[in-house]
Amino acid sequence: RFSAFPLYRNTGWSSDGDLIAYYDPQDDTGALTIMNSYGEVQRQIPGMAYWLTDFYQENPNLPGSPIQWSLDGSRLLVLAIGKNTNPCSDFTSTFNNRTYPNPGCWQLLDPATGETIWQDSSLPYNTNVGIFIRNQYYEVTISRHGQYISLCSLFPGDNWFYIINVETSEILYARAWSIFRMRWGAGP
Repeated sequence: RFSAFPLYRNTGWSSDGDLIAYYDPQDDTGALTIMNSYGEVQRQIPGMAYWLTDFYQENPNLPGSPIQWSLDGSRLLVLAIGKNTNPCSDFTSTFNNRTYPNPGCWQLLDPATGETIWQDSSLPYNTNVGIFIRNQYYEVTISRHGQYISLCSLFPGDNWFYIINVETSEILYARAWSIFRMRWGAGP
């Protein structure tokens, strides 16, 4: 498999600059690597790269930041393939009516253990547009301590902005709103 996504689009530095998480486009195993600033690998989580799926090979659109750290470094938000023990739910494309198994989804990881804390497969059905909101993301951001994520779904003519509590998967805020880029401020 090839990756249409260059390395600079597949990296995320922790806010203190001590750690970097990245997908290497040359790595056919799709490992997510966490390395310190001295170049020492701290953890490798195999089989996580989203581009290993048929969905992303056929639809090479991705958010601007597929790897993001919480400000305190305790959580890592990644676009990734679900693990065998916790796969991403299947996705049926509204554009070509094809079903893709484990197409990749947003996951919140504990960077120290590599364990999945939350993934977007637990999000509810969006009755506004008749699709699962997790499959129409454009941009996602993580709050400073990683308790919340905000996301903007992109569906032609029907864009939605959400704030989600990752502890409960509760959607705290939903509004029709077109956003291109997002960033958490000094809030939670």
